[in-house]
Amino acid sequence: MMKKLGLAATMLMGLTLSGHAETLKWGAARDIYSLDPYSYGDSYTLSFLNHVYEGLVRYDANLKIEPALAESWETVSDTVWRFHLRKGVKFHDGAEFTADDVLASLKRVSDPVSPLRGNLPAYKSSKKVSMVDMALSQQMLICGLGFDSEVDELEMAGLKAARCRKIDVAYAEEAPCIFECRVERLIDYPRRTLVLGEVVHMHVRRDCLDAEGHYVDPERYQPIARLHADNYITSDRQFVLKAPPIADFVKPTK
Repeated sequence: MMKKLGLAATMLMGLTLSGHAETLKWGAARDIYSLDPYSYGDSYTLSFLNHVYEGLVRYDANLKIEPALAESWETVSDTVWRFHLRKGVKFHDGAEFTADDVLASLKRVSDPVSPLRGNLPAYKSSKKVSMVDMALSQQMLICGLGFDSEVDELEMAGLKAARCRKIDVAYAEEAPCIFECRVERLIDYPRRTLVLGEVVHMHVRRDCLDAEGHYVDPERYQPIARLHADNYITSDRQFVLKAPPIADFVKPTK
């Protein structure tokens, strides 16, 4: 799964317990305020919890940034970072660490009332784009509802989740066509952000294509598209429209 967030996230507490099952003895003149890494912005409390939780990255003994839950990262643009999560990490109860856990933590820490909100600038994550036909139109609307990040919208819509090949997210296995995309560029406008993505992999159901497997069969696959508000159209008619030869409009030079 491809994940993008600001460099200030290096200061965040982590999402899973450290893997070493050893006894930690701690003595100090004061107590920490909480074991919740997001409840207080107190430096003393956060310093203590650094020994309990892991972040995406951390500081080494020389105060240089090194990998933690993120095994690598790169700069996509001046304002976008891409993090690649470490595989095989589990919580203390055996649950697998996934990108959904990162997104849930980012949502919490960026909440307006969070004491750590100032440590984290705006962020964007990987996106998946599904080509939906009429058979999945209602499920598409359900998946577009404003569920909390910990809610599985595919499960709510009664769809089966399958893992993408190039990015660490799930897609609806029933969808006839899936684009796996990574964010390439963000264009900010006063009331919205335009996201330009790079398609890195496609899943196309074989029965949606013609006999040669080159083109979409319009009799079998009729995707729908949104015009505006609650208005949609479907591609239920395909026809050939050829451009006239340019020679009909350009006079030959003498």
